[in-house]
Amino acid sequence: MPTPEWYHSGPTGWYRSGMAMNLRLRDDQTEALKIRAEEEGVSMHAILLRAVDDYLARTAHEALVRKAAKEQTAKWAELLERLK
Repeated sequence: MPTPEWYHSGPTGWYRSGMAMNLRLRDDQTEALKIRAEEEGVSMHAILLRAVDDYLARTAHEALVRKAAKEQTAKWAELLERLK
């Protein structure tokens, strides 16, 4: 199994990089997450990391789409106004 990208080799051995944080979930969220992790055969931590990655990718894409829409609206403003 390959070493995860957030593990790094240093002079004293392997260490984890990144920010440590506490995440407080409701009881129902914790139970659902535990069940899902068991079903998928992965840790709850791995599922949460995947969820964060998915969220960041999706919102980055949405930001690009919003930016492109604003740019195109400005570019074609005169034509859009005439089409009203």
